[in-house]
Amino acid sequence: MQLTSSIAAVITGGASGLGEATARKLAEHGVKVAILDLNAEKGRIVAAEIGGIFCRADVTSDESVDTALAEARGATRAIPLSVSGAFHSPIMASAANKLARFIINTDIHDATIPIISNMTATPLTQSTALRNELAQQLATPVQWVRTIEYLTSVGITTFFEIGPGRALAGMIKRIARGAKIINIGNVAEVEKAAAFVREIGLLQCQGPDPLKGMGL
Repeated sequence: MQLTSSIAAVITGGASGLGEATARKLAEHGVKVAILDLNAEKGRIVAAEIGGIFCRADVTSDESVDTALAEARGATRAIPLSVSGAFHSPIMASAANKLARFIINTDIHDATIPIISNMTATPLTQSTALRNELAQQLATPVQWVRTIEYLTSVGITTFFEIGPGRALAGMIKRIARGAKIINIGNVAEVEKAAAFVREIGLLQCQGPDPLKGMGL
């Protein structure tokens, strides 16, 4: 293996012993070395001598290592996120591929009402595009700002946030100044939203009012 300056290495326990020897040898070959160790005094000395960087870390603690790695990349702080998965990031690529294989056997029709793509912030209606979107968006960043900007550019001024909380409402207001946000998180808010929809004539249908069938 040819070592070059384009390669970076993180050495745990690099302040002494085998870790130090490894760090020094890699640095001799031009590798950019980050030393992670609890011994800050010795670690900083070794890092300075080899032209690397030192980050204090307890390698038995995941949070400590994450913080040190973030520091090595230039960040000042690492904050663990309370999420169930790394959704909308490349880490989910294998899951996206599995989902795609499942979706290919799922009956999906062309959309009557355009659906805004998470990945491109453009409207989708064809079933083939929707299949691809459903799978690939799992491992692709959400273009949230572009989505709201697109919707406002085509004249959308009212947004409904369905579910508990008002996180999306706050984000929309920061992007679309003056937009009307209607939250639907409980029965009372459903009734309020239904009244608003009828009032401005958004609900246009032939036959019985479907909202009345829901007790609204």
